Amino acid sequence: MDETAEVNGAEPTARSAVREGPRLGTIIDEILYSNVDVAVVGSHGKTCTGRKLLAGTVGGLLHDLPTSLLIVPSSASRQSFC
Repeated sequence: MDETAEVNGAEPTARSAVREGPRLGTIIDEILYSNVDVAVVGSHGKTCTGRKLLAGTVGGLLHDLPTSLLIVPSSASRQSFC
């Protein structure tokens, strides 16, 4: 059995890009230009409140991005305790 999923007759693909510019605006522009279904980003999540405070770039993406967003915590943030 093929382990890749097929959606609407097309195999899923992943790609990365390197762009210069303001972080939030540049990331949003690239996601919109690429017409992706899901954007995957990493988060450091540095807080001591018991839940992750999504500030900065990731918080801006959550607020402004018109597509699905998957946030992957760094291994350091999963292991840190206050």
